[in-house]
Amino acid sequence: MRNAADLTGRKFGRLTVLEATEKRSSNKCVIHKCKCDCGNIKEVSSSDLLRGIVKSCGCLWHESNIKNGDNVGKFHIEKNIIEGTNIQALQTKKLSTNTSGTKGVNFDKSRQKWVARIEFKGKNYFLGRYEEKGEAIAARSIASKWQKYNVRKIR
Repeated sequence: MRNAADLTGRKFGRLTVLEATEKRSSNKCVIHKCKCDCGNIKEVSSSDLLRGIVKSCGCLWHESNIKNGDNVGKFHIEKNIIEGTNIQALQTKKLSTNTSGTKGVNFDKSRQKWVARIEFKGKNYFLGRYEEKGEAIAARSIASKWQKYNVRKIR
């Protein structure tokens, strides 16, 4: 039988082989019952153990994803967030659902007025409701220029 060597007691990464089972993998390798350092039990084929494909019950993958995610998050914050303002958000395009054609300006159907808003330093600012779309766009434009000026000043 292929890969029928006794692996009981051997350690592969975080997995310790407890016993061989009667099960076989699709390529006819013995499936072993293993205990992970974290305490979970996992069944793994002998070929995956011997080739180093499986090294834990999944906890190792989870830990590395958390670590990598933390690093990506820190990089994003260091590069793009200044005093609570996401610099990338200032440069993003308007959503396809935007009816005004201007970011931060939308139509309030219940009041039949145009609304202007802006986010700065992690806070949302209401810039007002306007009868004319152009007035709301102008208010948003002025606030956006003020925001960009202050962000540059911070850097």
